[in-house]
Amino acid sequence: MDADAILLSSIPVMVVVSVALIVAASRSRDVAPPLLDEGRDPAQRTRVVRRSVVPASTAAAPSLPPPNTPIRPGISLAGTALACFGICSLFGGLLGVYLSTRAAYLSQTGNWFPDDSTIDLTQPNVMALTLIMASVTIAWSVYAIGRDDRLNTYLSLGVTMVLGVAYINQAFYLLDKTGLALNGIEGGAHPSAVLLNVVGISHIALVAAALIFALIVTIRALGGNYNSHDREGVLSCALFFHVTVAIYMVIWYAVYITK
Repeated sequence: MDADAILLSSIPVMVVVSVALIVAASRSRDVAPPLLDEGRDPAQRTRVVRRSVVPASTAAAPSLPPPNTPIRPGISLAGTALACFGICSLFGGLLGVYLSTRAAYLSQTGNWFPDDSTIDLTQPNVMALTLIMASVTIAWSVYAIGRDDRLNTYLSLGVTMVLGVAYINQAFYLLDKTGLALNGIEGGAHPSAVLLNVVGISHIALVAAALIFALIVTIRALGGNYNSHDREGVLSCALFFHVTVAIYMVIWYAVYITK
């Protein structure tokens, strides 16, 4: 089970790196670029101020610093897109291992899950519906902030986070209901138990990262950082949520439908 242990240990690392990249990208818009005369020694900066052309009557007044260079837009969105690409690569590898192991096991035994475990489609279907509603509400927040409708922006972000928490609750319930819990891995669990929990818990961690992202965006929106002219943070959060939902739809079909 060395390969499974490596997969399990890599999940939190990938999620933490993805969240750090998203937060760093969103915070980079708040960092003002250096002033035009930064890097010179104090004497040179003094000479620049003294050479400023000002009326004689106001020569003794301090000169204003030169204006800052405008911040390039799209940094947060690009960082989120890179993080989503890495996350898709991670889940592509996990599902590839899951499907290849399942195919090999079925060719030998003809049965993938143990006889004492059951996976009903009701719970995965409800989870899929919950994430689809979250995808709709996060798109609602983008629409609302684009029209400076702050009340609907706060409402849609709050509903999105509630739906995300509901999905996590349902996902843990599903893993417990299947009878393939992680408490049997040390004693040599069935391969389906290991891989099902790896894929399921990985997506739970991804939804948790999306909730953290949404919470950061909500706090910044409450502080007045976003409006119809600058909604890049909300767009980035929506992109992350849409990718999260799309990944679950692939898991829903590959793991639960074609089981």
